[in-house]
Amino acid sequence: MSLTVSLGGFTQSMNQLKTIADQYYEAGEFSEAMDFYQHILEMKPGQKQTCFKLAMSAYNSLKYQEAKFHFQELLVDDYFNAEAIYYYGVLLKMESAYQKADSVFQKLLKQIDNQDELYDITKLQKEGCQLGLRQSLTNNNRNFRKMYGINTDGNDFGAIKYTDDQIVLSTSSKTKKKQYLDNQYGGLLPNVVSFDLGDSTVTPNKAFSILNSPWSEATGSFSKDGKAFYFTHCDQNKPCKIVKSLYVDGKWSQAQPLDENINREGFHSKQPSISVTGDTLFFSSDRPGGIGGMDIWMSIKASESEWMVPINMGAAINTHANEITPYYSSAFGGLVFSSNGQAGYGGYDYYLAKGISFYSPQIYNLGPPFNSPFDDTYFHPGFASSNRSGDFDIYTYDFQGEIELLKSFLTEEALIQMVQLVTNSLSLETFRIEDFKSYELFDPTRQLEVVTKSKHLHRNIIGSAEPGSIARLRISNEIEIATLVDKKGEFEFRLLPDTISKFHVKVNQEEVESSVLGLSYFYYEYEFEKIYFDFNSDQLRSESKETLKDLLGQFDIENILLVDIHTHADHIGSAAYNFELSERRGIAAMNELRMLGIPPQQMRVFANGEGNPLSISDSWYSRLFNRRAELRVYTKEPVTFSHPEIFLLKKDISLDKASEILAISPSKLKEWNGLTSQLLKEGHVLRVFDPKHTTPNLRYIIPESDLDKTYLNYIVKQGDTVASIANKFGAIEEIIIEINQIKEALSPGEEIVIYL
Repeated sequence: MSLTVSLGGFTQSMNQLKTIADQYYEAGEFSEAMDFYQHILEMKPGQKQTCFKLAMSAYNSLKYQEAKFHFQELLVDDYFNAEAIYYYGVLLKMESAYQKADSVFQKLLKQIDNQDELYDITKLQKEGCQLGLRQSLTNNNRNFRKMYGINTDGNDFGAIKYTDDQIVLSTSSKTKKKQYLDNQYGGLLPNVVSFDLGDSTVTPNKAFSILNSPWSEATGSFSKDGKAFYFTHCDQNKPCKIVKSLYVDGKWSQAQPLDENINREGFHSKQPSISVTGDTLFFSSDRPGGIGGMDIWMSIKASESEWMVPINMGAAINTHANEITPYYSSAFGGLVFSSNGQAGYGGYDYYLAKGISFYSPQIYNLGPPFNSPFDDTYFHPGFASSNRSGDFDIYTYDFQGEIELLKSFLTEEALIQMVQLVTNSLSLETFRIEDFKSYELFDPTRQLEVVTKSKHLHRNIIGSAEPGSIARLRISNEIEIATLVDKKGEFEFRLLPDTISKFHVKVNQEEVESSVLGLSYFYYEYEFEKIYFDFNSDQLRSESKETLKDLLGQFDIENILLVDIHTHADHIGSAAYNFELSERRGIAAMNELRMLGIPPQQMRVFANGEGNPLSISDSWYSRLFNRRAELRVYTKEPVTFSHPEIFLLKKDISLDKASEILAISPSKLKEWNGLTSQLLKEGHVLRVFDPKHTTPNLRYIIPESDLDKTYLNYIVKQGDTVASIANKFGAIEEIIIEINQIKEALSPGEEIVIYL
C-alpha cells in the first residue's frame, strides 16, 4: 500500500485522516500510522481510541518511551482499556520497575473476567515480575557484550555461524542500490550480510548478497554440511515465506520457497531452524490452529521437496501472545525461543524448553544478562540480538560449548510455572504436539496424556483349567494370546474383538471348554515402557523389575482394566524357538506383575518371536533392543505418567562413571534401575527420568533413540585434532566434542565415536 498525504495543510477531513491512519495500522505499518494519529490528536485532542492506537503504534515501532507516555495519558484520565493497562504494565517491566508493574497487573486481574484471553497472559506477566525480583541478585555472567565491528546505525540481528571464521546476519543498513523503506520500524528493510572473522578484524564480504531483494530478508539456519540455507523472505504487502538456497558451483542459488505445508497461503511463516539431521524444521507462524499471535511450529521432511503438515508446539511453549525465533539444539535436545507472553522481564525474552520430550517440557527463562527489560531475540550459540541500547544490535558472550551453555540455564530460579491451555479439537487446524500420540521428536520418550478413549462391545472368553498352567487362545493363524490360570483354576481373555467367531483355547496342548461373554467397556489405552532381556534368557533384569514396579506405582491397581505384554526375540535361532522364547519372556513378566498384585485375568501375552524388530542392524546392542517386551495398559480412568529415556552400556563401567557421564547422581540411577552393584556390565540398560542429563559419551553409553544412527568408532592417529577428524568425515566438530565429552587434546590410540 502506498498513500501520500500532505500533513502540513490539513486539507482532508478528520474522517479521511482516520481512514488513512487505520489503513496503515491494520497493514502493520505502524511508523507511518503514528504520524497520522499524532496530527489527528493535534487537530482534536482527547480522542481516547486514537490515543490508544497511537500508543500501540509506538509500541509496535519499538518506540517504548513514546508508547509509555501515551498509555499513561489514557490511565491518568481514568479511561478503562484493558489492553492499555496491560501494555503500560509491560513497559514498566521493561524499565525493571517490577514492583510497580506487579501492582498494575494485579489491578488488571481484578477488573477483567478470568475467561478473557488477556487474563492468562496478565498472570504470566505478573509472574514475570516475581521472576525479575527473584533473579535480580543472580547473573550468568559471561562477558556479555556488543560484538565488535558488526553493528551499524540501523537494526542488526539474527547472527548465526556459517563457518568457524564467517558469520551471517541481517541488517537494515544500506546494502543495495535499491532497498525499500520499513514502514513498521522505520529505516530500511533488512537484508542478509556476511562477515569474515580474523583474530582481531571483522571484514564484510558479499558471499550472500545474491540472496537479497529490495524487500526483506532475514537469517535462519544452515544444513549440517553448510550447503543449504533456510531463511525468511518478505515481499511487498505479502506474508513472509521460508525459502531455501543451495550452494552450487561456488555460489548460492536463487532461493526457492518451501512447499505450501510450510508456507501456508495468506499467513506468515518465518525464522526457520533446521535440525542437524536435516529432517525437522522449527519455525514461527500466525497460521490457523495456533494459540495466539505468532506460534512455534514443527514439521518433518517427507521427501527432498515435501514437508509434512506442521504441528503446533503446544501450550507449554506457545501463548496467546507471540513466540518467535526458535533455535533447536540437536546436541542438547532443547528448544530456545523468544516470547513476549511467558513470565519474563519485559518485551521478548529468551526461554529454553527442555524435558523428556516437547510434550511436557519445563520452561526456563534464560535470565540476565541474556534477557533484559527490552526485546531479546534470535538466540544462537555465541550470539544474541537485543534492542536494549536502542536499535537492535548483535551481542556475543563467552561459553565453553553448546551443552555447557544451555545446561547453565536449568536452574530452579529460572523455572517458570505455566498456565496450561486445553485443546478441544484434533483437526489439522488445531492439531498440537500434545495431541499427537506417536510423534516421537528425536527422542521416543515422552510424558503421555490419554492416547485413546473407547467404548466398544467386546467379547471375553472364560474357562477353567489346572491352576498355574498357561492357557493359549488362538483366534487366527497369525494371532495367539496367552494368559495364566489363577489359583482357583480360572482363566479369562478380556477385550477381544466382537467379531470373533472361531477360536480355540488349549492348555498343555489339549483343547479345553470355554464360554463367551459379550461386554461393553469404556477404557483409556496407553503405551507404557519396554523391558529388555539377555540373550537366550527369559529372566527379568534388575531395571526390568523396577519398570514393572513403576507400572504399579503410576497406575492404580483398581484402575487397571488390562495389561498387554507384547514380546519379541532377536533373529538368532529358529523361528519356532524364538516364538516359544518370546512367550516365556511374557509369562515371566506376567508372573512378576501377578506377584505385585495384578490378577492373571487382567493380563495377556502376545508372543511375536523374531517379528517386528526395533532395528534391522546386526550389532550386539541392536539385538539386545530387539529382545524386548512392550507394555500396553488399559484403564478405567485417565492417567498421566512419565517415560524414562533409555541408555545402553557399550562397555563395563562403574556406577560412578555412569553418573559422571550422564551428570545424574548415583543414588538416582540406583533408585530408577534397582542397582545393587557398583560395577555395571556391558549390555546393562539404564532408565533415566531426569531431562537435565548431559549428552552421553557414546564411547561408553548409547541412547535407545540413537539405535539406527550411523556411528563410526575411530582410533586417533598422530597429529589428529578434532577439527581435522571432523573435516575428514564431514562431521560437526562440536558434536564430536559433545558425544565423546572431550575436554583436552586427543591422544594417539584413543578411541572416539563419530556421528555420520
